[in-house]
Amino acid sequence: MFERINCLKSSVITTLSLTRPDLALTFDEWAIIEEILPILKPFYQMTVEISAEKSVTLSKVLVLFNILDRTIGSTTSKNGNIITMLSCLQNELWTRFGDYENNYLYAESAILDPRFRKKAFSNNVLYEKCTRNLREKIAKNESLGMVARKKKIYPRVYILAMRHLCISATSVPCERTFSAAGQIISDRRTL
Repeated sequence: MFERINCLKSSVITTLSLTRPDLALTFDEWAIIEEILPILKPFYQMTVEISAEKSVTLSKVLVLFNILDRTIGSTTSKNGNIITMLSCLQNELWTRFGDYENNYLYAESAILDPRFRKKAFSNNVLYEKCTRNLREKIAKNESLGMVARKKKIYPRVYILAMRHLCISATSVPCERTFSAAGQIISDRRTL
């Protein structure tokens, strides 16, 4: 939204000055909007990535959290409002996602995903702990049969991977399905 307002800056200024001068933004407010855009862009990109419909996303949560955390931590500003916003973003990020490395579903999903494994973790001790727990689980599941070639080579890892890598991080795909169903079945279109 800020990006669109910034693109239409001259039109917004003109329209507000003619219709609602009390809502006109100052030069400093426009400068804040321009400085906020590159800060919020990674959040938008991560939201799109996590909400992807056709890809496995639970294993990405740890990696994306670490990227956002580093991005916010490395961003600096001289503007007090931007500094406050950065602090709030970092606090909320840690409140919502900070303990996910200790969540065994997220941690195991990241380890079992060949794209991430150790890269998903910011703490090597947690990675080692989760890897040990995963090896113990694999050792306990010896009696399960496999069908495909990879299943025969790594049967226990395959079972755990199928349990964890199929978990979506959000309910977006399900919501899209119900939304599409609502458009198909309506008062005008009945079964």
